[in-house]
Amino acid sequence: WVDPPMRIEVATIHPGGSAVQFRMGHDLRRIMKSDGPERLTPEWWRLEPLKWQMRDYYRIEDDRGCRFWIFQEHVKLSSARRWFLRGHLA
Repeated sequence: WVDPPMRIEVATIHPGGSAVQFRMGHDLRRIMKSDGPERLTPEWWRLEPLKWQMRDYYRIEDDRGCRFWIFQEHVKLSSARRWFLRGHLA
């Protein structure tokens, strides 16, 4: 786990499309396999507002054979969609 999740840059072929590569700092990784999204939304019964509306989680494998768990965060009242590294998979 990466706690808190690390912000990453993700490139797609077209807006809203599947991720094709991501950058962690200066390290550029090409995505070879992807499984997802698995969508999580805040619990409907929460009284306090959350900054995020939903998150789409993906299990990915890069061109080096490393596997990661990343997510795309959908921010309330914004079209902004930020990507984060949540962890490394064994």
